[in-house]
Formats: sequence, C-alpha cells, structure tokens
Amino acid sequence: MTEDGSSINWEPSFQSLSEVGGELRFIISAFIKISALEELCEKLNLQPGVNLVVRWRPEDIKSGVSDLEVFQFAKRKGFKLYRNKNLHSKLFVYENNRAFLTSGNLTGRGLGEQENRNLEVGAVVDFQPSDWGKVFEIIENSMEVTEEMVAWLQEHASPGGATESIPPEPDWEKDESFAISDFPATQSPNEFFEFYLAEVGSLTPSQRSSLEQDRSTFKVPSGLSKEQLWQRLEISLRGQKYVKHILQWVERESSLRFGELVRWAHNNCQDRPVPYRKDVKTYLNHLYDWMEELLPEVSWHVPGQRSQILRWNSD
Repeated sequence: MTEDGSSINWEPSFQSLSEVGGELRFIISAFIKISALEELCEKLNLQPGVNLVVRWRPEDIKSGVSDLEVFQFAKRKGFKLYRNKNLHSKLFVYENNRAFLTSGNLTGRGLGEQENRNLEVGAVVDFQPSDWGKVFEIIENSMEVTEEMVAWLQEHASPGGATESIPPEPDWEKDESFAISDFPATQSPNEFFEFYLAEVGSLTPSQRSSLEQDRSTFKVPSGLSKEQLWQRLEISLRGQKYVKHILQWVERESSLRFGELVRWAHNNCQDRPVPYRKDVKTYLNHLYDWMEELLPEVSWHVPGQRSQILRWNSD
C-alpha cells in the first residue's frame, strides 16, 4: 500500500523496487538500458544469481531502446541473461513470494529518475505457486544469450551502424539432437536439492560438477524453495527433446524396457566419441528417478523391488 492508502504506485521508480523487501531474483523487462541496470544494482545491492529476461529484437537494439552492453555486465555480475522476442511484460520477482508489477521498463524513462519520464504505474503483488510456474515457463521459452548472438547483433543491429536494413537473424534454436550430458547428472531431484542447498565448499568436485551441469541444463536460478524448484524442474524436464520422445514412446507402448532405451540412447546420441554403454546406463538410471519423481504419468518402481520397465500410469 502507498502512503495515501492506494494499492497502485503512480510514480514507480528504483526506490519502489528497493521497498519491496527480500532478494530480487527475476528481472523481466522488454527493454533494459545498461545505465538503468547499473543504477538498480547499486540501489538494491544485487548479488549473483539474478535472472534477466529481455526482448532484444534486432530492431530494439538498432533503435537504442535496449543495450547490448547488458550482456557483459550481467556476465561480470554473475547474472543469467535470457532473450524472448515475444516479451512485453515488466515484472520484478523477489524470493519472498512478492513481486513488483509495472508498466515501466528497466530504462531511465521507465523506472529511472531522469527528467521527462514516461507516465508509468506499478503495484506490489503477492506471488502464488501458479505465478512461479508462469515465470519458469517464460524462462523455458526463452533463449540464454550467447557471445555468438551478441556478436551478430553488434554487427547487424548496432545503433548508427552502416547496415541500413537488418538481415534475417540466424536460427539460434538447437536442433533435435541430444547428448548424454543433457540427461540429469545427479541421481535424483532430491539429491540435486541437497547439493543445491549445500555450501559450495562442502561439496566434492564431482558433486559440484553434477550440480552445475544440472543447473545449466534445467535453467535453475538461485534462491528457490523446494516447491518452487520442483515446479522449475518439471517444466524444464518436460521441455527436453529426449523426454518428449520417451514419453510418447511409453504412452504408445504402455511400457518400455530399460535395455530398449539404452540401445536407443546409445545409437542416437550426438556425443563423439560415443559413450560406453555402462555410462549411458548410469545416466538413464538417473533419468528414470527424475521422471518418476517429477512426472506423475510414468513410474518404474514396484513395491519391494526395482523394476527394469518404465510404465505408463494410465490412471
């Protein structure tokens, strides 16, 4: 609530964001200017682990409403930067289940304190589990920004550049191939959660490597509760190409033997050299535990024994 009792903030600013309380974890803004991001980081003392989602259409860069410098700044600060060319939302999400919803972008004219600001509004809202699910869907449907992507935008869409017309952008989406390293590296979601909560120094090099591999594969930000993490992992696991294939296969056949899946993974993975079958089995064993824990339509446990058959739960 504002001082006059209104639930709407008619002059949203960086100060408004600092008054929400809690650690800011997600910045979702169609446009982000580097000067505004730097100022926000200073005012809120943002720590590594923040996730940024920006629109970054080539014409946004060309017109100067967003800055490519955000990429290197985010990299130095330990932030994740994602790009979603359909984005129009402006939402700042905190770990304490609160968020600031606003019409203003993360720019000087949007939420900054420069003169000739835009007329914007904003409000603090409580975040429900379903809202976290929607945020994770945005992340899942976004692409993590890469050096290659930034280099292309710098060459073809820089403000004032020599290129008058912007050529068609490359297809940055991955093809339908998969690698065995795309499978879960930790044994189960519960083991991942254990490593996720642990102090980095308390983990062995192998455990730390497995944690970071799965955090990267499943796009897991910092600071999530177990309920939030389970939502994130389910959405991301369902989005994996190999999981979609396996689910369709099991639903069609009602069940799937472990040996069949090992042969399929060994013959179709893009790893070179091709992994040994024993390594494929280890990763698939992990995958079975992840799928059973997170996807209610399948199981591979039978009371009293460990089944080698992945089953479709028709009920």
